[in-house]
Amino acid sequence: MIQIYHNPRCGKSRTCLAFMDQANQEYEIIPYLTDTPTVDDLKVLLGKLNIDPLQLVRTKEKIWIEN
Repeated sequence: MIQIYHNPRCGKSRTCLAFMDQANQEYEIIPYLTDTPTVDDLKVLLGKLNIDPLQLVRTKEKIWIEN
């Protein structure tokens, strides 16, 4: 089953859920803001996606730019 790390305030995340619903695809929502992934969870996710950690970061967000 597809797991979707969801932020209900994020338009892209809501769009993803709508797409999955339209396609009649089953999915599991992981509310990552309240159910924070562990370091091990993130390592597994990065491995599955075959990406570098920085690719998960929203580098255009104000908090990222300021810090």
